[in-house]
Amino acid sequence: MSAKFFGQFLLERGAISGEQLVEAVRMQTDTNARLGRIAIQRKLLTIGQVRTISKLQRTVDQRFGEIAVAQGLLNHDQRQALLAAQHSERLMLGDALVLIKALTKEQLAEHLRAFRADQSKVPVELSVVYGTFPLSGELEICTDTTAKIFLRLAHLLVKVNGAEQGPPEEVYDYYLHQKLTGDFAATVVIGLSEDVVRVVARELLEQPFDVLGEHQFDAATEFLNIIAGNIAGKLSRRGKRCELQPPQLHSVAHHGKFDWARLAGRVFNTSLALPEHSIALCVVVAGSD
Repeated sequence: MSAKFFGQFLLERGAISGEQLVEAVRMQTDTNARLGRIAIQRKLLTIGQVRTISKLQRTVDQRFGEIAVAQGLLNHDQRQALLAAQHSERLMLGDALVLIKALTKEQLAEHLRAFRADQSKVPVELSVVYGTFPLSGELEICTDTTAKIFLRLAHLLVKVNGAEQGPPEEVYDYYLHQKLTGDFAATVVIGLSEDVVRVVARELLEQPFDVLGEHQFDAATEFLNIIAGNIAGKLSRRGKRCELQPPQLHSVAHHGKFDWARLAGRVFNTSLALPEHSIALCVVVAGSD
């Protein structure tokens, strides 16, 4: 049993086509507004203030609205009003599929019941996923932090799809890796497809581009640096001092197969699911081969 997104579940059941899913997702993207955009539209925040809050999200483990209130840019009532507006305007994937006539309302209700029954068997608590693993507490911090940063900065919702010891079998286009030293000596490795690297770079650079190049790769490594920095901060608050080495990017196309052996440690591999891709989050603990 694996974690799935509703669209993926419908495709596997043959309930919709890939073209219909793409059209529905595009409708969702065009309809659903981010909190910062709504705040600008309502003239509660300026573009500069929204960018400042977004940058703070790189170092502060808080949601956009929480940071805005903490910075004195919004009050509690304004934040609640923005969240209510965002929720009322939100278009769910199933509703989009009904709007484009890929499903009827009755079919949608039936598929939702089946999807919820299927996913109810998938463990969602990280304490369950890592229950028998050594260093389970540290692994939980790494995964929880990574998932939050993907959502808050890259606007990608990921789901934990299980964990195992040993390198992932799937080969990814790029591997971001960064070493932590100190009380928790480990290397954080994230395996990504080219498409996901494009999304990450586009969101951090806040501009479109045609070809992946130096600036986009710098953005991708900075993305890992943000993740690792937040991990180190959380570990520090638990009494484990950590320092970061510079992040690096490994391109399989240019550098060949990623060499896990040179990291000299035990690999704890967590598979993270996206609607159309997977991400490998690996923590290689030094000296525990």
